[in-house]
Amino acid sequence: MVASLAVRNIELGKLPEGAAAAERAGKYAAAAHDDLARFFTAVKGSGKGEALGEDINRAYQTYMSEGLKPMIEALQQRDLTTYYAMIDTRLRPLGIAFDQANKAFFDYAQLTGQQQLEQASADRTRMLVLIAICFVLTLVLIALGWMVLRVMLLKPLNQAVNQLEFIASGDLTRPLPEAGSNELGRLNAGLALMQQSLMNSVSRVRDASLAIETGSAELAN
Repeated sequence: MVASLAVRNIELGKLPEGAAAAERAGKYAAAAHDDLARFFTAVKGSGKGEALGEDINRAYQTYMSEGLKPMIEALQQRDLTTYYAMIDTRLRPLGIAFDQANKAFFDYAQLTGQQQLEQASADRTRMLVLIAICFVLTLVLIALGWMVLRVMLLKPLNQAVNQLEFIASGDLTRPLPEAGSNELGRLNAGLALMQQSLMNSVSRVRDASLAIETGSAELAN
């Protein structure tokens, strides 16, 4: 656009305006060169992307040195004949080569981006599956823990409570479960000793009562 404006001004005889437009075209070309330099720095170390970036760089350097710079110089010198000749003979084929290099990189970048999206989707799916598996395993562990707690703690404790209720009701004949080596086993062992002590006490009281009853009967006779 700027180069066309410069040509138009030169053709109309507005030489200062044409020279200014040509100078702006040179500045835009320099700015484009800086942008591409940052791009080439960004793609370094990316394997195939770096190789395609080097193709763009070569095509760009050729485009600049053999096409755009001579055209800008021709504009600055107000040489429209050379300018138009450069468009026809050099700039178009160089532009096509540059566009092809850009397209190759764009296709690669698009394919790589699609592959990365697919990989990210697969990683997300795997993560969700792992979370689901961990959730199920957690539920299984909770269920197993509850079963172990019920067998090792709640059931023996309930048996001990029932035994105390039988003893409190006066039934000293109900056998206790076998005492284990843990705290509940010690509790059952203590209950068994208490039950035996109570049975011995009841037996002694009964024997004493029988002896008193027998002595009273003998005295009465």
